[in-house]
Amino acid sequence: MTPSGRTDSWPTQAAAKPPLVPASGPPLLGDEPQPTRPASLPPSRRPAALIVGAALLALVIIAGLAVAVITRRDGATTDNGQASPQAPTTPPTYPEITPASLSDTIERLARFVEGERTLQFRSPVDVELVTPEEFTARTANRLAPSAEQVGVMGRELAALGLATTGTDLLGGLNTIANEQSAYYDPVTGILSVADGTLDPALERALVHELTVALDDQWFELTRPTTVPFADDPAYGRSATVEGNATRVDRAWVESLDDTTRREVYRLEAARAASIDPAGAPWVLTELARSARIDGVTLIDTALSLGAEQAVDDVLASPPTTSSEVLWPERWVAQPEVAKVEVPPTDAPTDEVFATGSLGEISLRLGLWEAAGGAEASAAARGWRGDRLVAWRNAEGNDCVRVDIRTSSGEAGERLLVAMEQWAAILPDASAERIGPESVRFTSCTTPEAAAEIESPL
Repeated sequence: MTPSGRTDSWPTQAAAKPPLVPASGPPLLGDEPQPTRPASLPPSRRPAALIVGAALLALVIIAGLAVAVITRRDGATTDNGQASPQAPTTPPTYPEITPASLSDTIERLARFVEGERTLQFRSPVDVELVTPEEFTARTANRLAPSAEQVGVMGRELAALGLATTGTDLLGGLNTIANEQSAYYDPVTGILSVADGTLDPALERALVHELTVALDDQWFELTRPTTVPFADDPAYGRSATVEGNATRVDRAWVESLDDTTRREVYRLEAARAASIDPAGAPWVLTELARSARIDGVTLIDTALSLGAEQAVDDVLASPPTTSSEVLWPERWVAQPEVAKVEVPPTDAPTDEVFATGSLGEISLRLGLWEAAGGAEASAAARGWRGDRLVAWRNAEGNDCVRVDIRTSSGEAGERLLVAMEQWAAILPDASAERIGPESVRFTSCTTPEAAAEIESPL
């Protein structure tokens, strides 16, 4: 679905946004929008074929499942990476949410979202105020259908040394989801809000979710052909949706006065400090952070090329690899992804339980602890395509093998060195060159490797 009345190409310069209240009168939530935006991508951004197959790690968040605040283990930060401003001596108090106050707030914030996106809601958003217990139950219900896929993902993570055997990934995903107090579900079209206080941090979350709702009304974010977990195309979709919603909620924060802005950061830091960091495996938290932070960079790149109409196009045709999100110039150039055959298992009798693609973001996280963040990023940047196979061997251990094509022999050598460092810290792993521009990584679980896995960050 694309906005009506659009032309065939992006303008040479970003068009100025129309005023929030046009001369013809204020827009009404639910009025039929009349944007005039280009309909097609430039030649270098024609949609590429989706990568087929159930792959490994990339998506941990269904579009809109946003983390309320981005934090690091060493303390709370703002979403720009700066230290949170000092809180006032006596924090203000806020009223409890009522249906009337929530309705007024939604109406006001929806106007802001429409102004930033220069689109109007096609219909009013269905908003439901629920108890915290009901909010948690809804989170569990929407993630439950993916339990089997999440279980496979957990086995793969354990084989790669990124989680312990038996890690409750589904519980971790529920923990991440419940860090927020508002969530728009593209499947039902309902924006659920947990009962509590109506404070500026909640308003920011509502701006984020209303942006997802608006984009869903225009671009049908729920696509039956998209695997909801664990593949690079799904990660690209999540990063696009989350990046755009984060870009809009940041604009809302910047529109506030200094005192209110500091209060948003204080409330978010307090909420982050109250969350048990053991509730979700670090790899899930980092994938969530990437979807938001790197997704914003992707959206900013689109804005620089063609304003909001370019954002429409990336929402309609999201990146199909995490590499395009991490390096937006690749999204612009759209290089062909190398086709790699599924690697063999160790024996014909091995029980294969998954095949797919690792993706650059997951490769980077795997290298992180052994090679360090900067070198992990540099080594993984040579990624141009991969295929993996996961199986249970004769000893009853889970194994993952991934063959990776790189951009050059030099890039392959750099990646091989980093993967050898990764293999050295795992109990049963190896890295090898299998071609001029191809490398292979293999890793298996062992009974002795059931200790707690610490975040390298």
